[in-house]
Amino acid sequence: MPFSPTKSCSDWNKVYQFIKDAVEGVRLGYQCERSEIRGGLIIKDILDNLYKADLVIADLTDQNPNVFYELGVRHTLSNKTILIAQDISYIPSDLHGGL
Repeated sequence: MPFSPTKSCSDWNKVYQFIKDAVEGVRLGYQCERSEIRGGLIIKDILDNLYKADLVIADLTDQNPNVFYELGVRHTLSNKTILIAQDISYIPSDLHGGL
Protein backbone atom coordinates (compact mmCIF):
# COMPACT_ATOMS: atom_id res chain seq x y z
CA MET A 1 0.00 0.00 0.00
CA PRO A 2 1.13 3.57 -0.46
CA PHE A 3 2.59 5.64 2.36
CA SER A 4 1.29 9.00 1.15
CA PRO A 5 -2.34 10.09 0.73
CA THR A 6 -4.00 9.14 -2.56
CA LYS A 7 -7.31 10.00 -4.31
CA SER A 8 -9.38 7.62 -2.23
CA CYS A 9 -7.41 7.43 1.03
CA SER A 10 -5.96 10.24 3.09
CA ASP A 11 -4.50 8.01 5.82
CA TRP A 12 -3.00 4.68 4.78
CA ASN A 13 -1.82 4.11 8.34
CA LYS A 14 -5.46 3.55 9.36
CA VAL A 15 -5.89 1.00 6.55
CA TYR A 16 -2.69 -0.73 7.65
CA GLN A 17 -3.87 -0.85 11.26
CA PHE A 18 -7.17 -2.40 10.16
CA ILE A 19 -5.31 -5.10 8.19
CA LYS A 20 -2.85 -5.69 11.03
CA ASP A 21 -5.66 -6.13 13.55
CA ALA A 22 -7.39 -8.62 11.25
CA VAL A 23 -4.24 -10.62 10.45
CA GLU A 24 -3.00 -10.84 14.01
CA GLY A 25 -6.49 -11.21 15.45
CA VAL A 26 -7.07 -14.62 13.86
CA ARG A 27 -4.14 -15.97 15.88
CA LEU A 28 -2.59 -18.11 13.15
CA GLY A 29 0.89 -16.99 14.10
CA TYR A 30 1.26 -14.24 11.51
CA GLN A 31 2.85 -10.94 12.48
CA CYS A 32 1.88 -8.01 10.30
CA GLU A 33 4.71 -5.65 9.36
CA ARG A 34 5.08 -2.71 7.02
CA SER A 35 8.23 -1.12 5.65
CA GLU A 36 9.10 2.02 7.55
CA ILE A 37 9.93 5.35 5.94
CA ARG A 38 13.44 5.98 7.24
CA GLY A 39 14.97 7.99 4.44
CA GLY A 40 17.84 6.78 2.37
CA LEU A 41 17.24 3.68 0.29
CA ILE A 42 13.69 2.75 1.26
CA ILE A 43 13.42 0.48 -1.78
CA LYS A 44 16.15 -1.76 -0.32
CA ASP A 45 14.09 -2.23 2.86
CA ILE A 46 10.95 -2.91 0.82
CA LEU A 47 12.71 -5.47 -1.39
CA ASP A 48 14.21 -7.20 1.66
CA ASN A 49 10.77 -7.39 3.27
CA LEU A 50 9.19 -8.75 0.07
CA TYR A 51 11.85 -11.45 -0.05
CA LYS A 52 11.61 -12.46 3.62
CA ALA A 53 7.83 -12.36 4.05
CA ASP A 54 5.91 -15.63 4.33
CA LEU A 55 2.81 -13.86 3.01
CA VAL A 56 2.22 -10.44 1.44
CA ILE A 57 -1.04 -8.50 1.34
CA ALA A 58 -1.03 -5.93 -1.47
CA ASP A 59 -3.64 -3.15 -1.51
CA LEU A 60 -4.18 -2.14 -5.14
CA THR A 61 -6.56 0.72 -4.38
CA ASP A 62 -5.84 3.73 -6.61
CA GLN A 63 -3.51 1.60 -8.78
CA ASN A 64 -0.37 3.13 -7.26
CA PRO A 65 2.64 2.47 -9.58
CA ASN A 66 4.96 1.72 -6.65
CA VAL A 67 2.56 -0.90 -5.31
CA PHE A 68 2.37 -2.57 -8.73
CA TYR A 69 6.17 -2.56 -9.01
CA GLU A 70 6.47 -4.17 -5.58
CA LEU A 71 3.74 -6.69 -6.47
CA GLY A 72 5.68 -7.64 -9.62
CA VAL A 73 8.81 -8.18 -7.53
CA ARG A 74 6.85 -10.29 -5.07
CA HIS A 75 5.34 -12.41 -7.85
CA THR A 76 8.86 -13.31 -9.02
CA LEU A 77 9.78 -14.39 -5.49
CA SER A 78 6.66 -16.18 -4.27
CA ASN A 79 3.02 -16.82 -5.07
CA LYS A 80 1.95 -16.34 -1.45
CA THR A 81 0.32 -12.96 -2.04
CA ILE A 82 -3.18 -11.71 -1.27
CA LEU A 83 -4.55 -8.86 -3.39
CA ILE A 84 -7.07 -6.49 -1.85
CA ALA A 85 -8.68 -3.21 -2.91
CA GLN A 86 -11.44 -0.90 -1.74
CA ASP A 87 -13.29 -1.68 -4.99
CA ILE A 88 -12.82 -4.34 -7.64
CA SER A 89 -12.52 -1.62 -10.29
CA TYR A 90 -9.01 -0.90 -8.96
CA ILE A 91 -7.81 -4.41 -9.82
CA PRO A 92 -6.73 -4.82 -13.47
CA SER A 93 -8.55 -7.63 -15.28
CA ASP A 94 -5.40 -9.74 -15.65
CA LEU A 95 -5.05 -9.82 -11.84
CA HIS A 96 -8.61 -10.43 -10.71
CA GLY A 97 -9.11 -13.66 -12.60
CA GLY A 98 -12.62 -12.89 -13.83
CA LEU A 99 -14.18 -11.97 -10.47
